[in-house]
Amino acid sequence: MQYGGYSGRGRYDSMIANYRSILEKANMLDKEIKQAAVGISVSLDKLVQAMIKTETDEKTKLKPTTSHLDAIVCSIGSKPLLREKTKIMRELWSNGIKSSLIDTPLKDDVEEVCVELNVPILITLKETEPINVRIQYMEKDRLQDKKINRADLIDTIQQIRSHLLSRVDSKVITNDRCEQHNHDTIVDVQFITIEKLSSNARKRYENQIRSHLENVLIKLTGDVVVLALTLDSNVIRTLSSLLDFENDFQYNKSVSSVIERHQRHKKYLTEICDQISIVKAKRSNPIMILYSLSESFYKTLL
Repeated sequence: MQYGGYSGRGRYDSMIANYRSILEKANMLDKEIKQAAVGISVSLDKLVQAMIKTETDEKTKLKPTTSHLDAIVCSIGSKPLLREKTKIMRELWSNGIKSSLIDTPLKDDVEEVCVELNVPILITLKETEPINVRIQYMEKDRLQDKKINRADLIDTIQQIRSHLLSRVDSKVITNDRCEQHNHDTIVDVQFITIEKLSSNARKRYENQIRSHLENVLIKLTGDVVVLALTLDSNVIRTLSSLLDFENDFQYNKSVSSVIERHQRHKKYLTEICDQISIVKAKRSNPIMILYSLSESFYKTLL
């Protein structure tokens, strides 16, 4: 897993000078006062991921992993909903439900953290649905997606957590069982490319994709569809963060938003989104991965 930078820093003299000039023109500041500033930021979420990352050797990969967290709380939309998320976090912890807050509007970033940290439950708030929350979790190798009233959140989470824990406790952890669990994952690599690929090129790319996604695929079960695309990573980020599968209307609306941001890929994006819609319609709760052939970059659609 790539963590990138853990911290950032900079000087803010120019920013301060800009604000000072505005106040000086309004005679609201003493010109004799000299000011300068520096700042630093630390990415705590990346530090946490690095600290609890599991070993990637073959022996460890065959062992079921558990998370230090029961749930992750996030929100989707232009408003951060920080007060609402904080209130839910307080209720979860007071009821013994270990949870963490992720403050990002990008749905794909949250889902990626859930997969990497093996957090079983994702709680999502939307500014357009003030009295409801959405809960997503895996059950019987399928993604379950529920919309519930906020008043029922704690009871629902406790029921889901108890059910998931009972399933884990009932399993006998052996290599044979783990290997069978891995065999239950059906991975279908589909190519949607601008230029036609030869059979040899497809085979080479498929081997590359399976090798690159090995650590991710081993944590998944059920139906996994990988769409191999000739798109840059920034376009794939847009797809994974904006596509909304709540209903046909929301999906078509989100597709239009994606195309609006990347007009030069309009025809190609339309073809990709049509295929995503077909896969979603024909298969029961598939886990979809968008993979960039040019950058070996991927994002997961849950």
